[in-house]
Amino acid sequence: MAWKARTRKKEINQKLELRQEVDYHNATADLKSAEFLTPTETARLLRISRSTLYRYLSSEEIKCRQFKGKTLIRRKDIDKLFDEAFEYKHNKAKKRWQPVSEYYTMGEIVEKYKISRKTVWRRCDRFNIPKIYEGRNTFFPRTDIEKHFDELIEEFDPEEYYTPDQVIAKYHMTHAAVLVFARRHKVPRINRQRTVYYSKEYIDSIKSKVQSIDSLYYTSREIMEKYGITKTQVK
Repeated sequence: MAWKARTRKKEINQKLELRQEVDYHNATADLKSAEFLTPTETARLLRISRSTLYRYLSSEEIKCRQFKGKTLIRRKDIDKLFDEAFEYKHNKAKKRWQPVSEYYTMGEIVEKYKISRKTVWRRCDRFNIPKIYEGRNTFFPRTDIEKHFDELIEEFDPEEYYTPDQVIAKYHMTHAAVLVFARRHKVPRINRQRTVYYSKEYIDSIKSKVQSIDSLYYTSREIMEKYGITKTQVK
């Protein structure tokens, strides 16, 4: 039953296409002998849409005469287009935009500054660096990139900085405590290849002050352990 339905539908479509073809030839038979045509008749004769025809009229590829409320096209002007037609040429492929030396690709930025693609996008958005898209490739102005990215490759002495793990090991802090401490005291930091480095001198100076104060004070835990009381009682 399904096969019969598909076959029947196919036959109906074929008959409909044949009828449309016959109707088209009947409708255009008189147009071929007409001296003047309307835009609708011209579009039907050329088998193009009205919008396409009006585009040809606007670009003066097809001549016409506009009257008040009426536009007419001479049939012989249409025939003349084909009598004087040029030899057909294939459309040349569009020339792809070639990046010049004034631009970096994403890969070049990642390789030069040893950072992730995510960091590149985030930094470009932060400094409003313009981008040029060509297919799947993205290009960035070299001057803007170097202006805002060169600081990432400035020489620095690792001995003058702590990594988070070094701070944790030296001062017996958790990773979360290190982040809070750095943010609270606005510790100078730099990023190198996805690693954060904190100023050693800055952290040591703050910690030394805290330690000098600690020697004169008890912590809540020390009081609890020494006197055997609860945290609520300490407060």
